[in-house]
Formats: sequence, structure tokens, C-alpha cells
Amino acid sequence: MVVNYCRWLEIAEYVSLFGSVVAVVSGQLINACAPLSLSIGLNLINRYRLQQQTQQRQQRLSKQLHSLSQQVIVISTDIAQLQNQYASLEQSLVSVKHDLALLVKEAAEDENLLELDADNAVDDDIDALLDTLD
Repeated sequence: MVVNYCRWLEIAEYVSLFGSVVAVVSGQLINACAPLSLSIGLNLINRYRLQQQTQQRQQRLSKQLHSLSQQVIVISTDIAQLQNQYASLEQSLVSVKHDLALLVKEAAEDENLLELDADNAVDDDIDALLDTLD
């Protein structure tokens, strides 16, 4: 209904303007005053209506912009937290790699000791067998 009313105001404005032009052309200047006054009044109403619509749109856009700004702040905070977590994970990974390298080194050393112990045990067994043979 508002759209029909607004459209009607525009049509009435053009009709009264047209009436003013017709009155001026026909030489009846006094008769041109009424349609011209009506045209000016309708123009003022239309201008006010357009200002109200523009103001409402600006308010709506301002709210949307504020909402988007808040979302950007939240996302920026999330990104900063993720970057901190990533750095922490990188440090943990370096530490785990270091610990793993130490474990591998210790395992290799333990394996060498086991081989020496096994060699010594075999040598002892050979010596024991040789002693029994003698």
C-alpha cells in the first residue's frame, strides 16, 4: 500500500506540473498558481519521503557495517589464537624430535651393549665348553 501511495504522489506531482504548464501556455497565469502550488507541495512530500527512506537505509547499512566489524574483530582474535597455538605446536614438535633423537641414540647404544654382552656370553660359553673338553 505504501508503494501505491508513493507512486500516486509522484503521478499527482507530474499532473499538477503539467496543469501549470498548460495554464501558462494558454495565457491563464492566475490559474497556473494552484497546480504549481500543489506540485511544489507534492514535491516537498516526496522529498521528505525519500529522505526518510535514505535515512533508514543508512541506519540499516550502519548496523550491518557494525556487525561486520565485530565479526572481523572476532575472526582476527581467532587468527591470533591459532597463530599462537601453531607456534606452540612447532615448539612441541621440535622438543619431540629432540627427544626422539635421544631415544634413537640410546637405543643404538643399548643395542651395541647387548651385542657386546651377547658376544661376551658366547665367548664365555665357548671358554666353558673348551674347559670341559680339556
